Amino acid sequence: KMSVAAVLPVSRSSSVVLNLGDAPAVISLASLIGDAALSAKVNSLVERGDAPGCIHALLPAASTLLASSQYSNGQVSSAFAILASTAEESGVEGSALHDLLLEIANTAKSAGSASEKPEEKAQRSAARVKALAAVYHVAAAPVTRANILQILLETAHERNVDALVAPVLARVDSWVEAWALPTAEAQKLHRACVDVAEALYAGETGGPAAERAACTAVLERMEAYLKTFEAPGSNAAAGVEVARRACALFLAAPHTFASDMLNLSAVKALASAPDAASKAAGSLLTAFLTGTNDAVASALSAHKAALPALGLDEGKLRSKARLCMLAAAASASRANGGNGVVSYADLRATLGTSDDMVLEATVLEAVHHGVVVAKMDQIESTVTFEDVTPRVFGDEEWKTLLHDLKRWEVGLQRLMHVTL
Repeated sequence: KMSVAAVLPVSRSSSVVLNLGDAPAVISLASLIGDAALSAKVNSLVERGDAPGCIHALLPAASTLLASSQYSNGQVSSAFAILASTAEESGVEGSALHDLLLEIANTAKSAGSASEKPEEKAQRSAARVKALAAVYHVAAAPVTRANILQILLETAHERNVDALVAPVLARVDSWVEAWALPTAEAQKLHRACVDVAEALYAGETGGPAAERAACTAVLERMEAYLKTFEAPGSNAAAGVEVARRACALFLAAPHTFASDMLNLSAVKALASAPDAASKAAGSLLTAFLTGTNDAVASALSAHKAALPALGLDEGKLRSKARLCMLAAAASASRANGGNGVVSYADLRATLGTSDDMVLEATVLEAVHHGVVVAKMDQIESTVTFEDVTPRVFGDEEWKTLLHDLKRWEVGLQRLMHVTL
């Protein structure tokens, strides 16, 4: 089984397990969290071999564990591991086992919430996340694991402890692939990841590099979710909300200049969305990734009223547009074996400026952001583009890459010849 122990450690030793030798763990658990009546009931159910009955008898009392700081995170996670293990080993199978494990997970998510003291909420939130990690760790069926992981992510997000599950985001794609989830289940899990990633980005205070990494993580999670709508029979319109937010984030972020999002069905569906903000998001992204400076200006003019709803600033967008146009010019200069040299005059026309200082500042900013690798020759009034991150990667970009690879191959052969 694929484990999240390295991501969300699960305690396997705790005072919850009072006696695993002479009595089943559920009896020990009943003694800890319940009264004599509960212990007697669970003992009777154990004697009858009714494992689901034991679980249902214990779940209401489990809210005590979740709500009270009297019990440590390790005790809580061990208790829920006992409940989940009891379910897995009960002989119940299929959908019945799935439902039983989800009942345990949902108890860990919300039971006893009303009894939590405000000053203990952060601690108890961590306890719930650990409890859910324990249930996840025990579950065997892929869809069940995915659903429990979704509940875990939702719990962390709703309780503002997203940082506890941040390591999951980097590994969820490999898990989804390994589990071969149905599209609907993959969508729900990826959607929960989007919310966590957005919260982490919003709360990031580690400086520009950390903010950039967090923003990139959000876009990656959004694209993973939107790609699920490429499956046959998917309703792309259902992904419009996240598609709109993805477009807005890409446009607002100061370091994003290239994307293949325009190929996604959910992004294409923005054009037929009922709200002006969605239409604007799709139109602006198209202009920035494929259009000319005039096309960007036209899109900004047409959708100016929708910019506030998208959280976008017109001035910043116009500045970013110049970088995108520069990237387009750089790509064109290197296409089909081109030498990458572009005159100031051509770049002024591309950028929609008559000021060489604006042109040079744009080139320097593009170099700073890693959009291009370039050298300016102020005497010859030219810019030589040695490399560029294309706005989109299409047929022309593949041809340019192939040409570069062939050029490098020739260079290596010459170097080897000289060396030998």
